[in-house]
Amino acid sequence: MASSEEDGTNGGASEAGEEKEATGKRRRLGLLATVWLTSYNIILPDFLSHLIGTYIPAFPSVCAEEEWKCPEEKHKPPSSSVDLVDHVHRIQSVVPLWGIFKTICPFYEYSLIKKLKPYNNVIIHKPMWLVLAIAMVRFYMEKGTHKGLYKSIQKTLKFFQTFALLEIVHCLIGIVPTSVIVAGVQVSSRIFMVWLITHSIKPIQNEESVVLFLVVWTVTEITRYSFYTFSLLDHLPYFIKWARYNFFIILYPVGVVGELLTIYAALPYVKKTGMFSIRLPNKYNVSFDYYYFLLITMASYIPLFPQLYFYMLRQRRKVLHGEVIVEKED
Repeated sequence: MASSEEDGTNGGASEAGEEKEATGKRRRLGLLATVWLTSYNIILPDFLSHLIGTYIPAFPSVCAEEEWKCPEEKHKPPSSSVDLVDHVHRIQSVVPLWGIFKTICPFYEYSLIKKLKPYNNVIIHKPMWLVLAIAMVRFYMEKGTHKGLYKSIQKTLKFFQTFALLEIVHCLIGIVPTSVIVAGVQVSSRIFMVWLITHSIKPIQNEESVVLFLVVWTVTEITRYSFYTFSLLDHLPYFIKWARYNFFIILYPVGVVGELLTIYAALPYVKKTGMFSIRLPNKYNVSFDYYYFLLITMASYIPLFPQLYFYMLRQRRKVLHGEVIVEKED
């Protein structure tokens, strides 16, 4: 009898010890993931700005307007100590902001990205938006005004936001757990704002509303892809999850206001110039008025925005509060 009680005590202690060890292991892995992602997001934004600035000469690096001539050879790790010194100096001349971290940039492309190849489509978006955030903050600190901000980052923004078309593909194949319709509406509306509004109508580029939606987009995407990245690693800090499902409550309406005010500011110019409009008569017997198209687009926010917003609210209740959402059948 005593032996049986002793065995039960030893068994309970053993299970408690194993549980404690497993908890400690999870914490260590979580800490390691946090440290890794922090350093990753410090290094890769500069690496991307260097890489894109090298191969797209018009691309504005975050350090601003230093000339950078594209080398003829492809970007590759240095093969000698002389090449390493030259490589580091060239990177520091383009993006001097982060100092010593540049010395390991050449190896980052080949080691880290290769190891994380299955996750690159998701993880790569966050450093992209961090590049944009750094460029915006740096411009404002140097100039002290928002005027000229859009012009300084427009090529970066166009590249990154057009690249976001892949997000719809990610939703289709299940890499990103978001509705295809939600992602499609969001991405298409942003591309519309970037190419058919702010790019095409230069007089509105210094409007405060442009800065408003740019800041909202940047904060939203950094938060969202932080959530996806930590989720892929199975070590999601609660703050990241909380931010993902709370920041949007303010950011989404503010972003919509910024977009609508920007379109509204564009209306007089569009009406005066008749840009993108097709007048009758013509050989196709078709007419199109871009001014009225913009008015219809603004009106479309009325039915579309609540659907996206309430979708996120349902997801918030499901994720943060564990509610089971039952969809009603038509």
